Amino acid sequence: MENEQQKADDKMWPPHVEFFFIDIMLEEQVKGNMENGVFKGPMWLAMTNDLNAQIGKNFLTKQVIQKHNRLWKKQRKLTQLLKHTGLGWDEIMQNVTCAEEVWAYVVAGAPKAANLRKNGCPNYDELKQLFAPSTATGALQISSNTPALDSDEERALEEEMAN
Repeated sequence: MENEQQKADDKMWPPHVEFFFIDIMLEEQVKGNMENGVFKGPMWLAMTNDLNAQIGKNFLTKQVIQKHNRLWKKQRKLTQLLKHTGLGWDEIMQNVTCAEEVWAYVVAGAPKAANLRKNGCPNYDELKQLFAPSTATGALQISSNTPALDSDEERALEEEMAN
């Protein structure tokens, strides 16, 4: 069932259409039209009209909102997946990298993730920007592959925070 749904989505939203839609959302986000990470009602209509004008389709606002929600879920799923030890991200191919045994273990725990390694997520960087604007950056960020701080580094960080 999910595979059929994915095929229908791919047919209605081919890569170039998805790209235009993500680009429109990013533009609106930059303009400040995504309050607290959410687009409001009139913004959906404006983005739908803009998308339809750019690509010559007749999407309904409901379809555009549903696609937004599917993209959000995809970005969240991939971000969660990449937190597993042994998984990486190939920036060029835009897909998950890992050893076969690691992948088998991951898919055993999350069968719906299987298509992410094969199909990847061509717009992952843009989706991260769109859906994760509150991601920590700078001196206090800690990623899953950041080694633990030693006592000297910890003291330096505490001093930096104090200043």
